Amino acid sequence: MSANTTESDTGNKRAPLLLGAIGLAALVVLILVARAMFDGSPSPPHKASTRTVSAPSPTPTPKDSPKPTIRQAAWQVKVVPAGVGHKLTSSVRKRVEAQRPALSATVENIYNPLFLSSSEAQARVERRFTPEAARRFLGARLGAPPGAERVDTLRRVARIGVDTPGATRAAAQVSVVATGMVKGQRVRFGQNATLWLTRSHGRWKVIAFDARRGPRAPPRHHSKRDRSHKPGHHHHKKKKP
Repeated sequence: MSANTTESDTGNKRAPLLLGAIGLAALVVLILVARAMFDGSPSPPHKASTRTVSAPSPTPTPKDSPKPTIRQAAWQVKVVPAGVGHKLTSSVRKRVEAQRPALSATVENIYNPLFLSSSEAQARVERRFTPEAARRFLGARLGAPPGAERVDTLRRVARIGVDTPGATRAAAQVSVVATGMVKGQRVRFGQNATLWLTRSHGRWKVIAFDARRGPRAPPRHHSKRDRSHKPGHHHHKKKKP
């Protein structure tokens, strides 16, 4: 499927999994990190301060009234050790904890402009992704819909598993839910993604990702009558003896 595929606000089409130029051994380690993320002991959650964002407006005239600011949801970020087969010593835990600020900042610096300041999104992504990963991520158009205004983020959550003992690889599960005005109607949109990151020269970069637009559409509930009359489904009544 092309990375430029578009969909409805609640669609679930997925952007392609980008593996970039990482080697097989590194990929195996990153996958193990992602699978082991929920087994680690979570460090205290990092909560960014609540931010206010106002939509850009032309120079006000006496007839114009200032637009009210929009209070955005605070980021909730957890960083956990996720190594496989290694003892979580106090030194390892400290090594992971030392990466929490940088990893949290990396995720926030990617997603804040992606939903709240599209003019800055390209530069931020190109700085935080490898070149090929950045090209695919931007081409997938996974942020706010074009022309969205008065964007209000309702949920911004990230859970990051850090590979131990080296703390040079990580996998982040990110979920953002927001609403905004598009062509005069308020719509709901967001993104659910897994980002694979590596650290080199003290800097974290995304080398691969698996993402889809969200939030997911609510499951459809059928009554017994609905289920019994689905195409291809035949309901047979037992005859009494």
